[in-house]
Amino acid sequence: MEEFNGILIMSTNFMDHLDSAALRRFDFKIRFNYLDFDQSWSFFNRLLGMHQSQPFAAVNVAGYETRLKRLSQLTPSDFATVERRAKVLAEPLTPEILMAGLEQEHAIKPRHQGRAIGFMS
Repeated sequence: MEEFNGILIMSTNFMDHLDSAALRRFDFKIRFNYLDFDQSWSFFNRLLGMHQSQPFAAVNVAGYETRLKRLSQLTPSDFATVERRAKVLAEPLTPEILMAGLEQEHAIKPRHQGRAIGFMS
C-alpha cells in the first residue's frame, strides 16, 4: 500500500480483524450505517413516487410506517434490489410489493444489531 501512487479505496465488514498498524495507513475511515427510519421512509416514498401516478398518501400510511420501523438493517441497495425484482417479474411497484420485498431482504440479514456496514473508523 505504501508504494501505490494513487487513490486506494478499500472496504471491509471485519473491522475488528484489522490491526492498528494497517489502520494507520488509511487517511480516511468512513462508517456507513444502516438507514434510520426517516431515511428508510424517505426512500420508500421517493421510490413509490417514481413508479406511481397516484400520490402515496392515498394508501394506509400508518400501516406501512409501523412495518418499516421494524426493519432496522435496511440499506439503499435493499430498495434497489426490490425495485429490480419487481421489474424482472413485470410487477407494478406498489406499496405492498415494496414493503414485502423489503421485509424479505431484511429477513435474510445476519442479526448484528448496531453493526455498521462498509469500512469503519
